[in-house]
Amino acid sequence: MTTSSFTDRVFLRCRAAILVLALMLGACGSAPSTGSGAPAPKSPAVSAPASAAPAPASTADWNAVVAAAKKEGRVAVGGPPGQAWRDALTMFSQQHADIRMEFFGASTTDFWPRVEREQGSGQFLWDVQVGGIGPDTFQVRDNGLLDPVRPLMTLPEVVDGSKWLGGLDALFVDKEKQYLPGFLANVQNNVFVNRDQIPENQLRAAKDLLDPRWKGKMALQEPRQGGAGNAQLAVLMKTNGEAFVRDLLSSQNLPITADYRQLTEWVVRGQYPIVIGSSLDFIRPFYDQGLGRNVTPLREPLAVSSGNGGIKLLKRAPHPNAAKLFVNWLLSRETQAALSKTVAYNSRRLDVAPADPNTAADPARVADYVYDQYEDIIPLKQRVIELSKQLLR
Repeated sequence: MTTSSFTDRVFLRCRAAILVLALMLGACGSAPSTGSGAPAPKSPAVSAPASAAPAPASTADWNAVVAAAKKEGRVAVGGPPGQAWRDALTMFSQQHADIRMEFFGASTTDFWPRVEREQGSGQFLWDVQVGGIGPDTFQVRDNGLLDPVRPLMTLPEVVDGSKWLGGLDALFVDKEKQYLPGFLANVQNNVFVNRDQIPENQLRAAKDLLDPRWKGKMALQEPRQGGAGNAQLAVLMKTNGEAFVRDLLSSQNLPITADYRQLTEWVVRGQYPIVIGSSLDFIRPFYDQGLGRNVTPLREPLAVSSGNGGIKLLKRAPHPNAAKLFVNWLLSRETQAALSKTVAYNSRRLDVAPADPNTAADPARVADYVYDQYEDIIPLKQRVIELSKQLLR
């Protein structure tokens, strides 16, 4: 090949490259008008389609969590007492056989003092507690016994706000929306009436509870230590005012019991045809035996309760990866569907069928409900305690 022919070839290739570049620049400069006089939008960067699978790095990160959880080999979980909750939560070990669950079923009034003693002596033994959220829960958070749960929530289906009643922030009952997700939601009123003795046309709404006819015929779950009695009185205070609760406690001669079963037996058997502070959890066993079928709650006011469906991450959890795996497992659609059926309580997930349609929340009425475990109602619960100590014998 001669030098001249070689030079000619290089010249032709360069000219072709320049022409291609000019065409590309011309195409970029002729973007279609938006019709509004605004600059044409920039072309988006090339990316994977929206329906594409998670990026390999995300998948690898999650796989690393699962592998680390298996290496830790166990997770220590506190949960509510009762076989149904034990069955529901220990399903985790059936799906993750390499991780042994240490499960302790106890009420929060027993669990938190134990944790305070342990952490006070430098022992950090628990990963997660699942159970009710009350004033004692906020107190242990404020005392530094808890870490935030939200950073552990990473699976796409768990952090998708469209899957939760009211959105992802509404899942959390604490003001910071970080510490305390409540994954269950029953719409209920914890004032129950035996309709065999008191027909609905005589007692329709909460305001009727002050009727002198019901003096000595109404009982209350102990409100001075938290619990359902305290929560229901706080709801009544929010909807009817403090004077209403004061009159109720001072004028109606209310017998008090801390025993939920006793309170429920009283209304089922008609000893006290009105009770404040029972719940469907305690009445259902009587229904199952064919008893108390005409014991029903008042229709208003309606509160949304997460019951025992609250998650707390213990400070310095000893098995952090297993705790993360457990939290995401617990909030997944599959687990929520199985758990909801087992404990007979509605999931807050909108893609899970309600266990009890009669107590299912209506997404269109989210703003109408009283949320009896949200942090902003805590001052009312504390005020109920104060009034109860003053007015109850």
